[in-house]
Amino acid sequence: MKKILLPLLLIICIPLVVAVDYNINFTSPTYGNGTSTFNNTFPINVTILEDDILEVVHNRNGTNFTLFDSTLKLWLDFNNLSSLNETGNNVYDQSNNGNNASLTSATWTSDGKFQGAYSYSGADGGSYARIKDDDSLDFTNYTITLWIKRTGVGSSGTSGTGGITPEPILTKGRNENEGAGHDATFYLGWETDDNTIDFDFEDSSGPNHPTTGSSITLSNNKWYHVAVMVNMTHACIYIDGQVDVCNAVSATPAINDVDIGIGTGFTSTGVADGGFNGVIDSVQIWNYTFSPVSYTHLRAHETSLHL
Repeated sequence: MKKILLPLLLIICIPLVVAVDYNINFTSPTYGNGTSTFNNTFPINVTILEDDILEVVHNRNGTNFTLFDSTLKLWLDFNNLSSLNETGNNVYDQSNNGNNASLTSATWTSDGKFQGAYSYSGADGGSYARIKDDDSLDFTNYTITLWIKRTGVGSSGTSGTGGITPEPILTKGRNENEGAGHDATFYLGWETDDNTIDFDFEDSSGPNHPTTGSSITLSNNKWYHVAVMVNMTHACIYIDGQVDVCNAVSATPAINDVDIGIGTGFTSTGVADGGFNGVIDSVQIWNYTFSPVSYTHLRAHETSLHL
């Protein structure tokens, strides 16, 4: 039986009547059933007990929004909303973990895959988004999903000796002292030699475990949905919902103290290297490895997140 805790913050100005449905409990600090309020904001804490939950939908003013459980650790949609205090220099983390991103020489565009996105110049260590390291980003099983559109040649980076040398798209660590707490948790990039997606991680003792050999050749100026799923037995890359390459591994990804880079890779001291030339949208990281069925379901409902 799964138990999902969903702390919600609704911003409305209407009387509140809380109704209790089967297997759904509203717990403190939710107002009592039948309470009316004209407060601008108030919390609703929902506990749902159910054997098999694929999604929860919150209907607000006739619009449905899919909600996620606590396995979602980072969600950046890049819409540059003033209501979220996004100013063009920062991006709000909608996973509620506070993993907000700061921006350096990235340009906002309204022409993202879903509304807004940020474009990166490809300059070597000069154009990126950065998410500070946090305990919520320490995990050994994970799923990464994002949308990318490469628009030109960038700058190659590297995940380290025995690893990969693509243009970095999303990273947590890069080449640095082996086995010193800085080993890469993940390094995802665009391989320029054959225009494919490469992925790598290091284990806690330092060795790299690259996932290469992609069979899907990508083109510039086209949107692609890229997903990576890693556990202690496999590392798999998906392109547009299809398995691209899946390698067997027998290692645990390292947990490090390095910031996440979007469009570049960082060392533990914040030195950036490499650059992706293109647009990146809707970055999500989960400390959970999706099954193929769950991933297909996520893809099918993704547009509801961006209405």
